[in-house]
Order: sequence, then C-alpha cells, then structure tokens
Amino acid sequence: DFNPDQADLEWDAGVNGVPMTVAGWSQAPSYTGTVTIPTTYAGDFKSLTVNGDMSIEGGTLTQMANDQTEEYRLKLDVKGAFTVGPSGTIDISVKGPLGLPSGRYAGVYGGDIGTFGQAYGSIQEPDSCGARGYSKCAGGGAAWIEAAGAATINGRIESDGQELNGYISSGGSIYLKASAVTVGSSAIVSATAVGSAGGSGT
Repeated sequence: DFNPDQADLEWDAGVNGVPMTVAGWSQAPSYTGTVTIPTTYAGDFKSLTVNGDMSIEGGTLTQMANDQTEEYRLKLDVKGAFTVGPSGTIDISVKGPLGLPSGRYAGVYGGDIGTFGQAYGSIQEPDSCGARGYSKCAGGGAAWIEAAGAATINGRIESDGQELNGYISSGGSIYLKASAVTVGSSAIVSATAVGSAGGSGT
C-alpha cells in the first residue's frame, strides 16, 4: 500500500508542471522517505527556490547521483529560515562523478594526501564534488545552501566519500550561508573521506 510518510520523491522541476520555485518547504518528523532534487551546475534547473521557510524535520533530502561528469549538485535558495531538525537529514554522500577531470587526483579534494595529489577547489566557497577513488568509488556530492533568514542545524548534513576494494574516495562540499547559523550539540556536518588515506572535502 502507498504510504506518503514513507514514499520517495524526485522533484523533477519542469516536468508535468513541477515548479522550480515554491512558497515553502516542510518535511514533517513523521516522514521517512527520500526527496531527490536534481539541480544542475548548468541547464534550466540550477536551483530550487523556496520563497518562505524551508524545514527538514524528517526524512532525507539529496541530490541526483552523477555519472562520469560533474553535472548534478544540491543547490537551494531559501528566502526565509532554514532548519534541519533532529530527525532530518541532508545526505549527498557518494554522489560525485566517476570520471576524473584534468587537474584532480583520485581520493583528493579539500585535503592533500602527500605525493598522491594536491587539493583543489575553493575553501571559502566550495562548490565541487569529491574525487573518486582509484577503484572508481564515487566521492561526496556538493551542497550549496543560501538562506536569507537564520539557519538552525540539529540533524545531519553529510557529503562523505566511501571505501571500495581498499581504495578511498574524497568527501564532497557543503556551503551554507545564512543571516545566522546555529549548529546543535547533537548535529553532524560532515564532508570527509571514509578511511585514513583519503582527502577531506570542504
């Protein structure tokens, strides 16, 4: 049977009348599904705009997984307050591309790993996905969140890499800008490699 509190959803804006701009966004604590926002670096759907408050009190918000190139990221433009509650999660882990663009090294992003390669991307305004591992295990995705109001994080925001066949991918990036940011003591904000040999995200 269909249960809306457990159903997954892809917000495919531009298809069947699904808008790129909404008045508000609320995921209730009872919601346990995953909402995928397929915003892209280029193209028509570059950002989901929320004209009011955005509250993720339950379930998971994520980006579309990349294939070989860095096409998808999670980009949110919130005109009000932004909240991730204790039961809410933004998880873009293992959503990075499996290809390796020129100038990037496997398992590296925001942290050098010695002779294996140097870090890339911006520290102040990170917007890149994490680099894959040598076994082509995907790195973390990229989240860019801007809120005109205050941001309160009591849940999880994660953009981690993974370990596969002994090789490690790097974490991705999390950028959060708001009028004020409060991170609770039980919150988790993470963009890191899973093992000790990989590069961190930013």
